[in-house]
Amino acid sequence: MKLEHGNKDNVEKEEFNLKKEIFSWIETLVISLIAVALIITFVGRMMRVDGSSMEPTLHHGDRIITTSIHGDYEYNDVVVIRRKDDTSLVKRVIALSGDKIDINFDTGSVYVNDKLLTEDFINETTELSLGFKGPMVVPEGHVFVMGDNRNHSDDSRDKKIGMIDERNIFGKVIFRIFPLNKMGKIK
Repeated sequence: MKLEHGNKDNVEKEEFNLKKEIFSWIETLVISLIAVALIITFVGRMMRVDGSSMEPTLHHGDRIITTSIHGDYEYNDVVVIRRKDDTSLVKRVIALSGDKIDINFDTGSVYVNDKLLTEDFINETTELSLGFKGPMVVPEGHVFVMGDNRNHSDDSRDKKIGMIDERNIFGKVIFRIFPLNKMGKIK
């Protein structure tokens, strides 16, 4: 068996083809953009927290990942709510459709279906009514939300916000990515 080295006749040179290279880059870019659009639409999105209404759980400037894949909401889910003015609210689900909600502003206690909630995530007890007059029953297809920083939060206690139609919930907050020292799952 004889091996020939350096025979130019046996080695085909592939000539650089500018059109093929440009098409390859465009194809890669289009596929990447489609993938990003699908992820943002169907999986999740990064958002920035604006304000202090969710302290101590979330702080102003925190970067969070939200998922738009959601089904039924559960008690204590942290959700992002779309408002008519194209702003967003980040709040915690306190009561679900059909639940009776009441708040004793003298003691700062929140009751759902006549049971006192244990809320170890709040910054302080609920002292401001914001116009809330309970008890109230949460309508079908709605949730009652409150911020964890209760006396510095515009939420379902305020008639301007009220009970949140589930169709106006963008998604659940699932993860904090910034600041790095607080990175982790949101509870």
